[in-house]
Amino acid sequence: MPKNNYKPRYDDTRIGYFTTQTNHMTTLDRVNYRDFINRWNLIKKDPSKNLSEPVKPIVWWIENTTPYELRDIIKEGVESWNMAFEKAGFKNAIIVKIQPDTATWEAGDIRYNVLRWTSSPNPPWGGYGPSFVNPKTGEILGADIMLEWSYITRRVYEDDLFNDFNENTLNQYCNAGKYQQIETSLGIDYIKAYDLGSEMEKELIKQSLYRLVLHEVGHTLGLNHNFKGSTLLSTEELNNKDIVNKRGVCNSVMEYPAINITKDIKNQGLFFDIKPGIYDNWAIEFGYSQFNNEEQEKIGLKKILSRSTEKNLAFANDALDMRSPGKGTDPNAMIYDLSSNPMEHSLQRINMINNILRELKEKYTKNNDTYQELYRAYRTLVYSYFNALEIVSRQIGGVHIDLSHTNQNSKVKPFESVSLENQQKAMDIISKYGFSNKVILQDDIFPFLQSQRRGFSVSEDPTIHQRILTYQNRLLNHLLHPKVLLRITNSQLYGNEYLLPNYMIDLRNSIFKEDFNSNISTVRQNLQITYIKRLIKIIDDKSKYDNISQSTAHYNLLWIKNNINTNTGNLSSRQHKDYILFLINSINNI
Repeated sequence: MPKNNYKPRYDDTRIGYFTTQTNHMTTLDRVNYRDFINRWNLIKKDPSKNLSEPVKPIVWWIENTTPYELRDIIKEGVESWNMAFEKAGFKNAIIVKIQPDTATWEAGDIRYNVLRWTSSPNPPWGGYGPSFVNPKTGEILGADIMLEWSYITRRVYEDDLFNDFNENTLNQYCNAGKYQQIETSLGIDYIKAYDLGSEMEKELIKQSLYRLVLHEVGHTLGLNHNFKGSTLLSTEELNNKDIVNKRGVCNSVMEYPAINITKDIKNQGLFFDIKPGIYDNWAIEFGYSQFNNEEQEKIGLKKILSRSTEKNLAFANDALDMRSPGKGTDPNAMIYDLSSNPMEHSLQRINMINNILRELKEKYTKNNDTYQELYRAYRTLVYSYFNALEIVSRQIGGVHIDLSHTNQNSKVKPFESVSLENQQKAMDIISKYGFSNKVILQDDIFPFLQSQRRGFSVSEDPTIHQRILTYQNRLLNHLLHPKVLLRITNSQLYGNEYLLPNYMIDLRNSIFKEDFNSNISTVRQNLQITYIKRLIKIIDDKSKYDNISQSTAHYNLLWIKNNINTNTGNLSSRQHKDYILFLINSINNI
């Protein structure tokens, strides 16, 4: 471990740094946390100046295997962080060099901070930025960033889009590269659909790589994720290129945002951020500002942190995000989202995807020998469509979280339920676009969704029913999650007006009402049977659901049993309803 005058800085809940956790073992306080933030040991050459170069800057080396045409983009992306360090009083805090071809050291040498470049046959990520620290102080001693060629080629694993992601929610695991690949692919589909040209496509890829580098470098500076970063601008502002190009897309490059695609093609601004956001500047100011003594540090940090209640500095890390069903409570702390009104933005995205799908076959069969690109584009679009609905679903049972401290006298309560209006609106959107017969179906595309044969791999039926049901199940995983149903009931005690019995009836209606006594499409049959089976599991004696959730599930099963008419509809629909009754009647004592 280095012997120097490095002084640890204590963590604060209002701002997001990786930490070295320690406990004060002799204090009488019940909360004895003494966690240090992880940061580099930057010291001003001239402490008397407001802006000074550091004694020892953070030096990054671009590995000499990196393609020449990408080196400048990567270099500029890394050095963009210098703008944030100027807020902390440092000039040229970060320096980027190219590893010489004649270098006698390997890129894996821990004495050097290296931006590695790889092209793996089965890449586990598009980018990843680990670092290592002094376990006694939190001082960052070194770091590497892994960048994958697959990120540029956008080789997304389609099976990951179809099957359930294994969402790793560990606080120090980063999926930014993987998620941003999908968003970039959606952007390419948008550009192709509207014939916006190769130059815009190149610009999109450039911005995407720029932002990936910014994100991973941010991790190596000590910053963890900020999943409220996407709430910086309203949907209207995001559709204004002048505002976006001036203020940025998000308040932080440590977010996993949706790509910014405007409603009006002529008003397209930035797709992704290309410099640190306002939150990033604030976080670096907190972590790296230098003070002459402890008293000045105490006063200075208090002043910096007092700004945490500003809307533009909204923050929530992995501990609070809602990426997985049942995880988190605050719908503003979500991944893949954008806008201070995520429901409005999700609707805009759904409409855009529907428009792209209408022209998809023509655009992707014109200059391709096989249907592989059409197949890939369709899967990406359907995934993005349902992901927009997952973002909407988090409003239901949602509880906004405020992290301000008591001495800030915030007008916002630590826990505030999502309004009744927004929860009901979310239910309406899911009902219309996720569960109804208007769910995304493109009959003219289905016969052409053929993956390219390779060796003995077989291009099989595109399994549309299973694909749609998989995504509908993802919605139900959250909408009927035991934690969500329990929270709906618990939050009644502090403001939630969307009562569980009413919500469960609305959910039932969204799945059954449209065709209760008429012909039922096979897509809806799949959904209804899945829903019934879920309710049956809820009322099982061994289930993890609370009593009130079980009683509402029981009520809705009884209602369906007593009201379903097995004599209406075509043969398939009648058989389907007979099976639903069979499932319900198979329950003891119902």
